[in-house]
Amino acid sequence: MTGEVVDSIDTHSVNVGSQGGTGSSATKPSLAFGDGNTGFYESANDQISITMGGAERFFMDTGAFKAKDAAGGALLNEAATSTNPTFIPNRTDTDTGIGSQGLDSLDLITGGVDAIRITEVAAHCVQTHEANVDLTASAGSVQGGLPLLSSYNVISTSASAGDSCTLPATFSVGAKVTIKNDAAANAVDVFPAAGDDLGAGANTAASLANGASITYLATVANSTWTSIGN
Repeated sequence: MTGEVVDSIDTHSVNVGSQGGTGSSATKPSLAFGDGNTGFYESANDQISITMGGAERFFMDTGAFKAKDAAGGALLNEAATSTNPTFIPNRTDTDTGIGSQGLDSLDLITGGVDAIRITEVAAHCVQTHEANVDLTASAGSVQGGLPLLSSYNVISTSASAGDSCTLPATFSVGAKVTIKNDAAANAVDVFPAAGDDLGAGANTAASLANGASITYLATVANSTWTSIGN
């Protein structure tokens, strides 16, 4: 079908096929609306593009609906899981975005890790954070021992009093790190990263008794933490 179809309601024209075939492009799409440079065309085999104002804005292929911008978003044509997002903020980073472990569950995924999960339970929402558990403190009171990699960290083993762990070196203001010492008997020394401060001076550790927990809030990026609970 070629030619012009006239919309009897508002008299805007739709050109179907008259600009199509191998010559179709962002400026002359196969299915065009109005002034002829807005519509749909096949930009590659098995790929349909959406053009507006003579420029390609979005495209669809067998795997996804994507923004033309290289750092734009995408909607992937695959099964969502708790570690596989299908709503992608940056189409080049396909393991970071929003997925779902199942019905009534929304998962915020970063780098293929289920960072935060929101689940509906009896008409209420329950929020779950990724946690690093069953950790073993590094032997000796040593800055740099047992790097803490999660917002929630549970140390299960401290072989000797003063065995250690270390907060992250890179963080933004407002970041929180919670540490629980579940060791049977021994306290754990909690160090900041080299040059950082937990409140008692640069590079100075804080002792966390067995059975106790503490949360640190970042108040200066990549530098200073403040204890806000235990």
